[in-house]
Amino acid sequence: MGFRIKNPEPSDYSLTPLQKIKFTNMHSEIQQSEIDARFDADFQYYIDNQDELVKIYNGYYLIIKDKEVRNKFTTLLEAYEWGNANFEPGTFVIQLCTPGPDAYTRNAYSQSLYF
Repeated sequence: MGFRIKNPEPSDYSLTPLQKIKFTNMHSEIQQSEIDARFDADFQYYIDNQDELVKIYNGYYLIIKDKEVRNKFTTLLEAYEWGNANFEPGTFVIQLCTPGPDAYTRNAYSQSLYF
């Protein structure tokens, strides 16, 4: 007699958090394109409302889902753990709330020369 495993769960020690999100989403009924669209909308909500959000939440990590701030935290780890405990992984944004475009923009520099 054999066992048939339906939707096996990844080991907590074998996958990184990003791999766990991808694994979870593979077994989700929500399509990746829908998740991407929600993420983009929530991130755009932060950008569009950054000035007002900074007045209230400056220095906090925000959980944003469905264009709404759901909670605030002093550390990224707290925000990540709470978000994953309350929402499907990959369906919310964690954003450090600080003023200016540096809050959501990263520049990459290279010392390589190409001829």
